[in-house]
Amino acid sequence: MKINQLLRSLILPVFTAILFGFMSLFSIISFPSPAFAHSVETNYQLRANELEIKLTFSTGEAFENAAVVVRPPSELGLEPIKGQTNEQGIFIFQPDYSIPGNWSVEIGEGSHWDFLNIPVSNQSINFEAISQNHLDRPHHHYFADAILGVEVALCFGIFGQFIKAKLKP
Repeated sequence: MKINQLLRSLILPVFTAILFGFMSLFSIISFPSPAFAHSVETNYQLRANELEIKLTFSTGEAFENAAVVVRPPSELGLEPIKGQTNEQGIFIFQPDYSIPGNWSVEIGEGSHWDFLNIPVSNQSINFEAISQNHLDRPHHHYFADAILGVEVALCFGIFGQFIKAKLKP
């Protein structure tokens, strides 16, 4: 009898420790560290009939040679134009004003990128209507945040059950 009670009192703590260890390891591996390191900041300003887009990291360092893809209005079926930022992290957007509509500029790569939707009329860029909504490509760290939250909740729940069992007379 004493051996069964001893085994039963050891199984739950050992199982909890192993599960907590695996969940902690998974959290460390799955949580993307670049999200902590730095983020990308996009600034833009209108200069004559072109838009100067400047990409920097949150550390202030220029995002040089970042990949840039400019897409003309989708209804025209034109090929995207590819380019890159210069050493200062600057890309000059010069649309073809004979093609009015919403142009898109995707700049950066991987988890360090941004997306601009730029309305162009026959004569100018509508600066006030530029948007950065990129709902079709959410940032990568959102899913990892959700996983981490679930893991922490599970660990607290299991630990709470362990403490509850230990406090029973």
